[in-house]
Amino acid sequence: MLPFVFRLRLALKLVFRFAVLKRLVLRFIFYRFRHLSSTKKYGTVPARLRMQVIRSHGSDPVDFELWCLAVSAINGCGVCVDSHEKALREKGVGEETILAAVRTTPVIHALAAVMDAVTV
Repeated sequence: MLPFVFRLRLALKLVFRFAVLKRLVLRFIFYRFRHLSSTKKYGTVPARLRMQVIRSHGSDPVDFELWCLAVSAINGCGVCVDSHEKALREKGVGEETILAAVRTTPVIHALAAVMDAVTV
């Protein structure tokens, strides 16, 4: 298991990238719908989501994939989890790091909920 400092650093980076995460959540909701729907046509239609903010996130690519994996786990999208886990493994990230990120996800999710409640 990774040290607490690493997990805390990851959580703080997620909080600071909250705007990007909100866009990720919108994107994942769309893709989750597409995966859950029995209408195959949705899988062939372009998403047409404006994701320029995500492409220019300026973060470390591995950290960004870890965040995407966390959001995918929160949203329960198996296809997205598989995709991001595969991307992380291709970048040389080990199973322990991936599992540590997923174990930290509920804490990050709770922090985001608190921040949302405070800003409303």
